[in-house]
Amino acid sequence: MSDAPPPTVSSPPSRDEASALHDLNGQAYTAFLARLRESFLKGTPQVLTAIRDQLSAVVRSERPAAARTQLAELSKIVRLLGDHARITNFDQIARMTNAFALFLDTLQDHPQSINSSTLRTTTHSVDFLRQLFEGVVRFKNLPSVPPLILVIDDEPSLTTLVCASLHQAALRTIALTDPADALKVMELNTFDLIFLDVSMPGMDGFEVCTRLRALPANAQTPVIFVTGLADFDNRAQAILRGGNDLIAKPFLPAELIVKALTYIYRSQLRALGEK
Repeated sequence: MSDAPPPTVSSPPSRDEASALHDLNGQAYTAFLARLRESFLKGTPQVLTAIRDQLSAVVRSERPAAARTQLAELSKIVRLLGDHARITNFDQIARMTNAFALFLDTLQDHPQSINSSTLRTTTHSVDFLRQLFEGVVRFKNLPSVPPLILVIDDEPSLTTLVCASLHQAALRTIALTDPADALKVMELNTFDLIFLDVSMPGMDGFEVCTRLRALPANAQTPVIFVTGLADFDNRAQAILRGGNDLIAKPFLPAELIVKALTYIYRSQLRALGEK
């Protein structure tokens, strides 16, 4: 592994400093914020490259201690990017980077959770950060209506855990334990995202996904399977049946949030691009 020092990102001015300037002179604050946003837009591509390079260091880590060190550096860069985004009012970037940094911190605290599922989520998140940045720059603002997520699992304790995790990110949820009832609800209501268990009695998640793809209201809704069956065959089956992604049980609540924000923002960007 390379001995090169990790990439660094300068800290943005604090919100108190910005507020003090605003209180002193409104015009000065407006000019200050414009310069800060210009600096953010100019410097972010370089920071995103640094994040990608740091992710490579995480993947190359052969020992748990080394992986935790590299994750800490990755979290630091992501969090500083989020601080810049928050101060300059790029709300979607700030929200995504905050959730991602919390997920990385959780992996540091629970290194036993570093597996193919969480590494896949980490890689997808890094890839999406650049897409989100480019989309926010292009479209200025994403829809402000809170997204609605459907959670389907025959175990009430699991739906409670998933919903509680998503509520931490101010995401609205509806939870159902019966697949047949879920299909009826999806026939009449459009959701922004669906978390779907695979192993359910009567009708498994793969069959539910196949059927919901025939419903106009949710034919394009992203579906993330939540399952303990995270081997290659089931990942392939998930895609063949119309799913978009898979998250392995036992999952980290922070991972659910990152997955949810990634797919919700990606769908919003796609919809804006189609207008």
